[in-house]
Amino acid sequence: MVGNTIFKRKIFPKKLIVLLLVAGAIVYSCDKLETYPPVPEIHFKNFTIIDSATDYYQKKGVLAIDFVDGDGDLGLDTASTVDSLNADVFIKLQKKINGQYITDTSKYNYIMPYMEKTGQNKTLKGTIKIKFEYTKAFINQYDTIRYYFYIVDRAKHHSNTDTTSDIGLK
Repeated sequence: MVGNTIFKRKIFPKKLIVLLLVAGAIVYSCDKLETYPPVPEIHFKNFTIIDSATDYYQKKGVLAIDFVDGDGDLGLDTASTVDSLNADVFIKLQKKINGQYITDTSKYNYIMPYMEKTGQNKTLKGTIKIKFEYTKAFINQYDTIRYYFYIVDRAKHHSNTDTTSDIGLK
């Protein structure tokens, strides 16, 4: 009996150490609660130009915008339509003419997919990608453009406004 009791006492500390190491690893690997303001923040990531295979559209472009929203209320439901009152990404085109940027009167509004995060951490982070198509006539008229843009969440908080770098179409 005495031999068995000693054997159990020697193993118990090893099991305790292993248990503490596993518990520490679990606690360490848990996500920290991220807190960001409820007002969305955006940053221009990149703009990619791609040659198009169609006769009408000569080039396509993809605008990538990184976003963070602290209360996670981005995107509109699928019943929404894109118009000046019912959009959440607002984009304006600027055309470079004689070295000066002129803002186009056209509006390029976009609806982000509805997003909602469950759990304690409501913060949404990601990248929005928006596609554009350019006709040959547009490309022949303007060789350099840029876009400025902002987003609005469901609580009507306006993000900062950001601008792309110069986009060469030729």
